Order: sequence, then C-alpha cells, then structure tokens
Amino acid sequence: MPNFEKPAFPFGWRFGLVVAVFLALTLSAAAQVQHGVLTGTVTDQTGAVVPGAEVKATHIDVAKVYTTTTGPAGVYRLSELPVGRYKVEISAEGFRTAVVADIPVNVGAINRVDLQLEVGARAEVITVEAGVAMIQTETGQLAEQVVGRQIQDLPLNGRNVYDLIQLAPGAANAAGVSFENGEGTVVNGMRPNFNGFLINGLTNRQLSGGTSTLPNPDLVQEFQMLTLNTSAQYGNVAGSINNLVTKSGTNEFHGSAYWFFRNDKLDANE
Repeated sequence: MPNFEKPAFPFGWRFGLVVAVFLALTLSAAAQVQHGVLTGTVTDQTGAVVPGAEVKATHIDVAKVYTTTTGPAGVYRLSELPVGRYKVEISAEGFRTAVVADIPVNVGAINRVDLQLEVGARAEVITVEAGVAMIQTETGQLAEQVVGRQIQDLPLNGRNVYDLIQLAPGAANAAGVSFENGEGTVVNGMRPNFNGFLINGLTNRQLSGGTSTLPNPDLVQEFQMLTLNTSAQYGNVAGSINNLVTKSGTNEFHGSAYWFFRNDKLDANE
C-alpha cells in the first residue's frame, strides 16, 4: 500500500496563520487611521540635540499618560494617541523640565512639537509657550481637519456632518447637478461616488459609493478630509477620504441635547 504522509504544514494551520497576520495588519492600519501622532525634536539652548530625554504626554480629558524617550538624534515619537488635548512634559538630567499645557492631537495627523530645554535642575518646571507646527512636514498628504467646535457651531442642513467636506479646497457642492452617492460633493473634479468614508478606522462606504451610515453630529469628535497624495492604506477611492472619529468618555460628566424644528413658519416672507 502507498505510504501517505501528513504534510509538515497542514492547510488548516497555514490558513489560520494567514488570517492572523491579515487581522494584525488590518487592526494596525485601523489604529493608525483613527489616532494621531505626536513627534518632535528636543534640543538645548545651543541647538544641540538632547538624547535620552523623557517625554510624557497626558491626555487631559481622561488623565491617561503615554511615555517615550528621545533617540540619538533627539527625536521623540508617540504613535496611536487617541484624539484630544494633551499636556506634554519633557525632562532630562541637567535641564529644567519643560511643560506645554495644551497640545491638540488630531485624527490621522502627525502633530509636530519641537522643544528647547534650559539648563538647570530637573526639579525646576517651566511652562513653555509652544504649539503644533502649522506646516505639515512629516507627510505629503493634503488634508483638512474639521474639529468639534466647527461641527457644533456651523449650520448643517438636515444635520448631515458630511456637508462640511465642502470646507476643503477643491471641494464643491454638486447637489442638484450630480445624483450619485457620495454626499453631494465633488472633490478635485472626481465623481461624488469616488469619495471614501471611514468611522473609527472602519469603512463606512457602500459598494456603489456614498455612506452606509450617516453619523449623528452629537457623536462626532472630529474628522479629517484627505484630498491629495493619500497613502496606500486607504486605497480604492480617487476623491476625498473622510476619516471620522466619534467622541469617547472623559473624567467629567457631560452630554448634549437638541430640538429639531423645521416648518414654513420660520421661512422668509415672499
């Protein structure tokens, strides 16, 4: 009788490994999409880099702390930070501790904050007036941020948060002209159904274009509109990519309410 040997790597085992690797890569990409990055260079007063400095970023709303140290080139990088406001503290032996009280970290963005340390005792703390660099030098992507205050204060007809896509350069209202799915917006001349939509790193786009779910504005923390030079992790869209994150809890009780009132009694006179 022929001798049938079991293969060294059964199909089931290999298939499971492929699935595990795929899920790991997918979750990693999703985390990068829905979070932000804080990076920068730490130097002394002469402009020399400071390696080994301790960097501590505290999420102000939930008091969660993220730490790292600067590398040989004095560069630090904190990845996958939840969206929100952070207090950043940088300390090193022989230097005063520098504190930046309020740094915004935006969805999908690389936020750069360079700091200069002063010579002194580490126990001495100074508050530094610094902010995120306005010019994005870490990536070639062209992006616009729509933050919570804009969502709260700007008028939204029908409470459609995706109307705010039209704030981005190159975006135009196509309602009444194009009836494709895509929230009625043309970006860089592309058809509306070429727009892509993400919620918390997961796709919110129908197969034929447009959104699967229209999020309630009260649930939206902010969103990012990528309009040019997007990275390969987004894929399969040629218009804008609208990367939205929902609000999360904080250490303080909070909530919101609204009254949706609409009829002809508030219309202008003919």
